[in-house]
Amino acid sequence: MRKTFLKLKYLALSISVISAVLLPISSASAATITHQGVVFSWPDLVFAPQSSAEQNTYAFDISYSNNSGKDYYYAGYSLSSPEDKLMTGDLAIGVKNGNTGKLRVTLSYLNFLNFTGPANYLLNLCTLVSLGEKETCSKGTISIKKKESTDVISSNPSSNPVAATGSSMTVQGVTVSWPEKIYVPSTTNFPLLISFANNSGKDILKAEWLLKDSSGATISSRSVIGLKSGTNGYETDNVINASFKSGPGTYRVIVRIEGYDGTGTFQEEKNIQVLPWSQNQQQPYSSSLVSGSNSLSLNGFTFSWPANLTVPAEGNNVGIEIQFSNKTGVDILSAELMLVDYKGSRIFDRSVIGLKSGATSIQEDNTISSSYPLGAGVYKIIATIKDYNGKKSALGTAYVEVKTAPGPPQTISDLSATRSTSSIDYTFTKPSSFGAIDYYTVFGQVLLAPGLEPSQYVSYKSPVAIKNFTSESFSLTKDEITRFLTGKVADISNTSLMVKIAAHSSYGYSYYSNGIYSLTSGFISNSTKTSSTTGPKTILCTKGQLSKFVTGASPKCPKGYKKT
Repeated sequence: MRKTFLKLKYLALSISVISAVLLPISSASAATITHQGVVFSWPDLVFAPQSSAEQNTYAFDISYSNNSGKDYYYAGYSLSSPEDKLMTGDLAIGVKNGNTGKLRVTLSYLNFLNFTGPANYLLNLCTLVSLGEKETCSKGTISIKKKESTDVISSNPSSNPVAATGSSMTVQGVTVSWPEKIYVPSTTNFPLLISFANNSGKDILKAEWLLKDSSGATISSRSVIGLKSGTNGYETDNVINASFKSGPGTYRVIVRIEGYDGTGTFQEEKNIQVLPWSQNQQQPYSSSLVSGSNSLSLNGFTFSWPANLTVPAEGNNVGIEIQFSNKTGVDILSAELMLVDYKGSRIFDRSVIGLKSGATSIQEDNTISSSYPLGAGVYKIIATIKDYNGKKSALGTAYVEVKTAPGPPQTISDLSATRSTSSIDYTFTKPSSFGAIDYYTVFGQVLLAPGLEPSQYVSYKSPVAIKNFTSESFSLTKDEITRFLTGKVADISNTSLMVKIAAHSSYGYSYYSNGIYSLTSGFISNSTKTSSTTGPKTILCTKGQLSKFVTGASPKCPKGYKKT
């Protein structure tokens, strides 16, 4: 089909798509073919247009439904005459598993001059999993005849008569597509990839896509200038939560097309539903999609990224170096690469403007732990290029595995406690960690002064280690609490103890957990006897990025470590 579509741009078809209304023959049934898990459906009988007006009247749709269990780079069709002469074709880019959509077919009356019919025309229905793989196709037929006076057309004109189905609109032969589902982002950026395909048979001065809310405010706007016949253009826009001041609901998509012929601007629109982020139920990408390569080539333009992508440890940032290499033989107007997670959130993106043929550019972006709200897993690379004449414009995707970076355990955030007559018992969930957790340390904090609000972290002094332990539960006895408080506060029977913990591995120690405070009144008394007057001490020792706690009557740091 890729060769097929290269041929299409050389066909001198006079196609005028202004307000195409689907008017099928009322008695016609639907034909279907399932190819690679994608179900294609179309009318098995349509009319041959005999004038430019009838081109619009007899347009029809080829529907597709991806039930394959995998995503496709594209799904599409090509239509040929009984003599196998290519007539037209189209494709849908980025057909994810579960997606459905329609491709509008508008036949040129010039292909049916002196046509008597009926005749069976050849339909190729094709899919491509990813760039670099081989396209596969199945063959079908569609019967085309001249309309007779006895033929009946079922008319069901839409309130919006433009060829607009699913997440695309075709105006004046230019098909503009956008994401099938648009969500109001929560805390992330949501990139909108807009594609423009010019199958009009003539060059287009400007093609524009707009998303507006009910008040008329523009949420997003993307356009391409100078879109040549038979070429594609790709534009991205990042929207955030604040972009959607009206929240989820009904929005308007507007497509405007302006040619060089001075006939004016053609505009059509349709309503779409923008969904709340809570309805974003997209599933993780399969690891089988990961090729292991850290580069992607489009028409001789190569994008490269680090071979190992990791989610930075808390408090760290990781630089992402993207290389753009132009070996297309022409100067490139723009090139962009972005990384998105399976819910569509943008992680990072880099771009270059005006890269000359043979030149290379390196751009860097920084990521932190919160850049990856979904953590480690399979992510998608989306790359686009655009040249100055539209012939090298292209879009490509790749899948990469993002791993957890070596670093300390994650911060514990669910520490909880219950108090018995003799101890306070604490539990928590084991945190995720790149390496095995060696042990935990419990820290205590005392009030800066009597009478301060015990529920506020700012009321307490700095944490001091109490003891180490190895399971996801521990207890502090009355004796342990008494020893810790003695000498730190004036009245241990009328104060508060704040407890936090930290996890330790060979890669370092986590941040302090959430704190649990306990009032000593009625639990600890000044007359409480302890089993010993002097308890063990704990010190923190560090060596580079490594750390460990040493506990004893007179603890000392191991050789090479220093006390912190």
